[in-house]
Amino acid sequence: MIDAKTLAVFIPTVLVLVLSPGPDMVFITANSLSSGKRGGVFSALGCTSGAFTHAVLAAFGLTAIVAAWQPAYEAVRIGGALYLAYLGVKMLLSKESPLGIRSTGMRKSGWRLYREGYINNLMNPKAILFSLTFLPQFANPARGPIWAQIIVLGMVLSAVMLAIEIPIAVTSGHLGQWFISRPKAALMLNRTMGAALVGLAAWVFQSRRFVH
Repeated sequence: MIDAKTLAVFIPTVLVLVLSPGPDMVFITANSLSSGKRGGVFSALGCTSGAFTHAVLAAFGLTAIVAAWQPAYEAVRIGGALYLAYLGVKMLLSKESPLGIRSTGMRKSGWRLYREGYINNLMNPKAILFSLTFLPQFANPARGPIWAQIIVLGMVLSAVMLAIEIPIAVTSGHLGQWFISRPKAALMLNRTMGAALVGLAAWVFQSRRFVH
């Protein structure tokens, strides 16, 4: 269905895009630092699930409807920006231990981390436009149903995301342990990560779609 030549172009392109700084990367790193590698892994799984959901929606045309209908697109864009801003401000104003680092018993549940990661990706308007404009370019009508090819490409995308994001989550989780004994450095990083999320929120809020 998807030939080797197509994957040879698709996978390196996705690698570059996944490695680019964005809401998912900041979110996963922040949760890895605050909740350990476990927190980062659950966050990465949530973000990846969100990306695959976008692929499924694109396969059945629902993404195109959202992108074409201005009120729906604006609702997603503004909602995504507000969600990122909420997470960032929460980190900036937190009076808990730096980075929110807690003992094992006080950390967020895996389900909560997964859910937050899923929402973080699902509410990203750029992810919607990515699935709408990027994935279909690699589907060939001569090789079978377009919708099935897009879903397969979504699975490949998810696999690449996990291959990149889980090592980052594990590495950041180990780094978080180093910050536990260095509260001043942890506080500075906490503020930096919060500011980064607020900055991303502002970027999403002012962004305009590039498809019509």
